[in-house]
Amino acid sequence: MLTGRTALVCMAVMCLGLTPLAAPATAAPAPTTSDESPEGANDWSCVPSPAHPRPVVLVHGTWADMDTTWKTLSPALKAEGYCVFALNYGTRAPGTLQNLLDLVGGDTIERSARSLGEFVSRVRTATKAPQVDVVGHSQGALVARSYLKSGGGSDAVRPERNIVRTLVSLAGTNQGTSFNINQQLGAIAEMLGIPVVTLAAATVGPSYIEQMAGSPFLRELAAGGDTRPGVDYVAVGTKQDTMVTPPEHSFLKPVSGATVKNVWVQDGCENAEANHMEVTSSPRSVWITLGALDPGYARTHPAPCP
Repeated sequence: MLTGRTALVCMAVMCLGLTPLAAPATAAPAPTTSDESPEGANDWSCVPSPAHPRPVVLVHGTWADMDTTWKTLSPALKAEGYCVFALNYGTRAPGTLQNLLDLVGGDTIERSARSLGEFVSRVRTATKAPQVDVVGHSQGALVARSYLKSGGGSDAVRPERNIVRTLVSLAGTNQGTSFNINQQLGAIAEMLGIPVVTLAAATVGPSYIEQMAGSPFLRELAAGGDTRPGVDYVAVGTKQDTMVTPPEHSFLKPVSGATVKNVWVQDGCENAEANHMEVTSSPRSVWITLGALDPGYARTHPAPCP
C-alpha cells in the first residue's frame, strides 16, 4: 500500500507529466530524502593541502539528495586529497505553500542559492580557505551560477576577491530544458485551463518550472551573460541526456574575463555511456571533473574509455 506522502508524489507525477525519461530516480520525485553525507564529505576538521588548497563543494540537482548524487565523486575527490563538502538544499521554505512534498531541490533557485552561500561561508570558516571550487549537477549548476551572480560568490569589480574559483557543471540546465516533451505537454494543459505552473510550484516546488527554457528566472540569470569574471567554468554534457533537452543546453557561453570549456562526456570516446544521473558517477565524467579541478590530473591519469 502507498503511504500518504508516496501517493501525493505519484499524483504529482501523473498530473505534471513527470514520466521517467532517463532513469526513474532522475525523473520522478523520490518519496524520501537522505540526510546522510556521501562518503568522504563533510569532515569539518579537514585542512586543505598545498596541492589542493580550495575545498570542493558539491551541489546536487532536483529531487536527488547529496548522498544519492555523490556516492562516487565524493570519495574519488577525497582520495585525491581534497577537502570535500556537500549539502542538501531546497526543501520547503517555512511559511510558504510551495513544495508541499518537501523535496530537496524543490524550492526557488534564488532561495537555494542563498542556502548555498550560507553553506560556503561555513566551509570557508571551518577550513580557513579564501576560495572554494563548486561542482553542480543539473539544477545545482544554476544554483551555483545564481550564487555567483547575486549571492556574493563573485565580485565583478574585483574578481580577485571571488569566493568561487572554478565551477564544474555536470549536465547543468544552463540554457533551460524542455524536460523532453513535458514543457510542451504543460503548455497544452495551460491552454486547456489546467494550472500546471501553479500545481507544480505547490507540489514539487517552483524550481521545476524555473528550469524550463525561456523561464523568467533563466532570462534574469542570463542577463549580462552566462559567466562571471575571474571564474573558470567547465560545462560537461552528455549526448544521452533525456532530461536536459536538447543536451547542448548544458553548455555555457563565455563573457569577457571568464574561461569556459564545454565538453561532452563522449568527446574522444564515443562509446562512453552516461545518462543524466550517471554523469555524476561514470568513470569518464569523474575523470573530466578531476581534470577540471586540477589540470595536472589529466596529464598523469589516462582517460578511461569503457
